[in-house]
This record gives sequence, C-alpha cells and structure tokens, in this order.
Amino acid sequence: MMDQNINQTLFYHQTTKHAPGRYAKSLGYMDWSTQPNPFRLYESTQKTVLPLPQVLEQVTMATLGNAPIQPLTLATISRFLGFALGLAAWKGYGSDVWAVRCNASSGNLHPTEGYVFLPPIDDHEAMLAHYDVYGHALEMLSPIERSFWDGLPEGTFLVGLGSILWREAWKYGERSFRYTQLDLGHAFWAMKLSAQVLGWHVSVIEIPDDALIDRLLGFDQPSRAHKYEQPFGNLMLTVSPQKSLSVDLELLLNALTSPYAGTPNRLSPSHHPWELLPRITHATRTLLKQHAWDVTLGILPATGRSAHEILLARRSVQGMDPTRLPLDYASFLALLTSVHTSQATSVHLVLFVHAVAGLKAGTYIMIRDANALDALKNAMHDTFAWTPIESHLGLFLLAEADTRAIAHAFSCGQTIASQGAFSLGMLVRFQDEIQTHGAKRYKELFWECGALGQQLYVAATTLGLSGTGIGCFLDDVVHAHVGVRDTLWQFLYHFTVGFGLEDTRLGTHGAYEHRDN
Repeated sequence: MMDQNINQTLFYHQTTKHAPGRYAKSLGYMDWSTQPNPFRLYESTQKTVLPLPQVLEQVTMATLGNAPIQPLTLATISRFLGFALGLAAWKGYGSDVWAVRCNASSGNLHPTEGYVFLPPIDDHEAMLAHYDVYGHALEMLSPIERSFWDGLPEGTFLVGLGSILWREAWKYGERSFRYTQLDLGHAFWAMKLSAQVLGWHVSVIEIPDDALIDRLLGFDQPSRAHKYEQPFGNLMLTVSPQKSLSVDLELLLNALTSPYAGTPNRLSPSHHPWELLPRITHATRTLLKQHAWDVTLGILPATGRSAHEILLARRSVQGMDPTRLPLDYASFLALLTSVHTSQATSVHLVLFVHAVAGLKAGTYIMIRDANALDALKNAMHDTFAWTPIESHLGLFLLAEADTRAIAHAFSCGQTIASQGAFSLGMLVRFQDEIQTHGAKRYKELFWECGALGQQLYVAATTLGLSGTGIGCFLDDVVHAHVGVRDTLWQFLYHFTVGFGLEDTRLGTHGAYEHRDN
C-alpha cells in the first residue's frame, strides 16, 4: 500500500500541470490590493546593521574554487549574505520601483527567507537571527548558549532556509508550491557560490522530518505570523572552512531561548486560500528512506572578472535579441560544462537548440548520469537517433528540426524561449525517486533543478550572455514531444539562454542607496 503522503504528492503534481487551454488553478488576474510585501521584517528585535557588502576584487571567476579562507566577522557575514540573498540593484519605470536580488526568483516574488545561527562575533553574542534583506541587517530572535559552539571548528555557523508560500500563491495559485521549491534551489546555490568567494563550504544537514527545522526557526510558534504567511522549514546548512561537519541539532535547539523575540510584519491585508497548498506542504515534510542529498556541479567559465561583480550582475531578462545569433560553440560547451556532474543524479537536460554555431538545430539530450542512459532510451521515442556529440558531457542529438516554434508553444507562448540560442527542459527521474525515498524527495528534485538554474544564470552572465528560468510550460505536451508516456520521468523546470535585450526605459539604482539616505 502506497504511503498517503506520496499519494498526495503525486496527486498535487498531476493536478498542477499546465495544458493547452487549461492551466493550473489560479485567480486568473492580479489582485494588486493584496500584493505581498517582498520584505519580511521582525519588529521589536535587536538589530545588528551589517556593513554594506564590499566586492573582493582579488577573487575572480578563474580563482573561485581556490579562494583563500576568510575569517568569520560581521564584514564577511555581510558579504556572504549580501551576495547570496541580498539586493543587487533597484529598477524603476515611472513611479514604479522594484528590487532585484542576487538569487533568482519566479515573478521576482522571493518566498525564501534566510536565518543564521552565529557564534560570538565582533563583540556580539551568539545568536539566531533573521536576515533583513531590505536593511541588510540581522534581527536577533534568540541568544544561543556559547557552549554549543565548543565542538565545532572555528569560523563555523549554520543557516536555515524557510519559505513563505503566500508570496508565490498570490500570483500563481496552486502551482506556486513548485515555484517555491525551485526558488529554494536558486537560493541554496547562490549561497554555495557566495561561500566559495570567501573560501567557505556549504553542506546540507540531513533531516528526515522538517518539523525539527520549524522548531529551530520558530515556525512552530503560530502566534508569530498570520496563518497564510507562516513560513515552513526546508533546509538546514553548515557554513564552514571545513567540509562535512556533524552537528547535533537537538543540542542546538536546547541552546536557544523560546519563545523567540520579534513580531513578523504583515505581508498582505487579506489572502486567497488554496486548499491544495497546505496539503502538499504537510505531505512533503518527511522522508521514508534517508539519503544524502546535496548538489555538485561543474566548473564555471574562468575569467578575470571579480566573482562578486558577476554575482551582482545576474539578471532574469524579459526578451532576447535573435539578431546577435548564433551563439559560438565554445560558449555553448562552457555552459554545459558548468552544469556537468560527476555524482549520481536524477536530473537530465533536454535541449532545444535554435542557433548554435557548429550544431544542427534540433532536440538534444545531456545525460548527466551515464547509468540512466538505457532507462532514458527506453522511456523516449524509439525513433530518436541518439547520435553522440560530446561524449564527455553525455550530449546526444535526438532529432534534427527547427525547434523555435515548439519551444515557444511549450513555454506557454513565451517568445523568450524561441529567440535565444537554445532552451532546455530539466527531465527528472520522478515517481521511483518519490516512492523510494518519500514525499520530501519531491522538494529535493525541485531544489536540484533550481540550483542548476542558478548555475546557468551565473555561467551565462560570465560569458556576456543572458538567461531566464521558465516555470510556465505545458507539462504533458513536452512529455509527448520526447515520448514520455507516464510519470517515471517528468519535466520540472525550463530555462533559456541567449543575448538579452536591454530595456532602456528602465532606470537603475544602487542596491542599498536607500540605506545611505
């Protein structure tokens, strides 16, 4: 008999698919009167205003993997958080102004919130704090007993990531849980890259039940937020000069003072309830079979530009310039190399190549785990050629064709998918993974896809290109195109790369000019 949470998860996934003429349930219009505040603040807390994050010019994209270890100070915490979750710039058109952040987010809605567990630093006591993105400050929720840090290496701290589902549900309705998990993956990988600049390592703490994360971050204290705005826990991470640390989270929990300080600000005056969302949130909290989840990706393009400058320059573009095509083959390979992996993975890339020099237009696949080759051949059209192109990357040509029209159709009619050099879909070993490991594995699959998306953004930016993640696609139409007939394999995320069009109507302002003023 299948686990009830797995049943609920598979039901949610099927119910929230987009199809021609029938999208997943949402309001169908933008209720601007309830648009969520993009910034969570904890009122009545002790605030530590961080110094503004300064660029480390000496760490370039070429030296990113070998950066010297920086000491743990408020200045380095500022850099870590600022270049991972912080503001990159402000954009404006007329009287409308909005923030752009270093971590990508669907609809620029940013459901992910960051929390840090810090040892004593620069005369500040050990504390659990929420990262206030707008003010670039730490909001202290609880002190931490100093003794907790005695067994950990110097320079080690912890990060908790939670999600406010309402921020996405406001716009995307029932499909929003998917986007929330993709965004979590983007934020996770942004932290990985930000830590590398400082010579630090980010590692996942394996937790079979997310209830412990809720307790650590105070999400189990219901009076601390409106019920539709209450975050839920997703990930706990260690950040340290050392890799693979063992941390006793129950000991950490006992070192905190409950109830926590501060009152979360109200994000919207009213809310539209979606019955399906609390059900999928609850269903995906636990693993049936524990396993070590993490992501290892390939090498980013090596340039002499500051790594921090690249992280700040990442953008989601709204349009591509087809007149600058084709993309040169070396850049194409560099992009694929950046998302290559040497570890076992469930995520593979189906590419719709429009205009890459030296490649025929058509449908390709990048097998990111060679052990999956036979299973994918059996799952997809038996008419595919499977012609090897770059064996070391697992790249095969499946079928020659002009893919621009189908990419446009797959991506809910978004022209950005057809006017770049290529677009891709992330095809995931799906049902067996969830049935083997439990419903929480559903979230982990999205996290890896989001991490891949963040890496592609940074790789494209390094090469002078642009990218955009695409969460709106016609699920089973794409499945039919490659021959997938069941839920053993599913597409979870799409992405497009090309030469971005700059909207000259928009004004740009510095990330923290408002704080200076």
